[in-house]
Amino acid sequence: PKNEDGGSNSHYTSDLKSIEATDFVILRGSSQKKEFTYTYLPASLQVNIKGRTMTLGEVYRDLGVTLLSKKISALTGFDFDSYAIYDLEDISYIVDYIDGVKYNVPTDIKDGENIILGKGSKTIKGTDAITLVEYQGYASNTRSQMMLTFIKSMMAKITNKVYKVDITALHRSSSGKVDTTATVTA
Repeated sequence: PKNEDGGSNSHYTSDLKSIEATDFVILRGSSQKKEFTYTYLPASLQVNIKGRTMTLGEVYRDLGVTLLSKKISALTGFDFDSYAIYDLEDISYIVDYIDGVKYNVPTDIKDGENIILGKGSKTIKGTDAITLVEYQGYASNTRSQMMLTFIKSMMAKITNKVYKVDITALHRSSSGKVDTTATVTA
């Protein structure tokens, strides 16, 4: 980006995002074991960057995905070959592409006194997925569990041969929307 006087802000990297991250779900796939490992990290998790205390969300926003990946790798022990960063619209798109996800909503999601997404098992469509992720009223540990179980439910449907999701087509149709370095080979 350019600064106010038109000069370059050389301390910025090209992988900055103007959005605020609220959650990081790290998904690691093993093609040998044909399984995924999931880890949740809140964007509010504090880390030290060259003597400065920052949250993971601030690292992502201010320093970019490359440094964020390195910090998450140091925290989790996972080495990353690639990354994919999804915003709410991306998640909604994927959920609609796979024709919804069967999911057990952990709590009534309310807007004031009105329930906008009721507790219990149901098929979640794209707009419901946004509601699940945006909701800020979860009990202390419920948000992290919701994020992990919802992503697991999405991945279970995407990778289950019964549903016949064309993963290559899904990646190609969403990769223009998703910030990613991941590739899929047919």
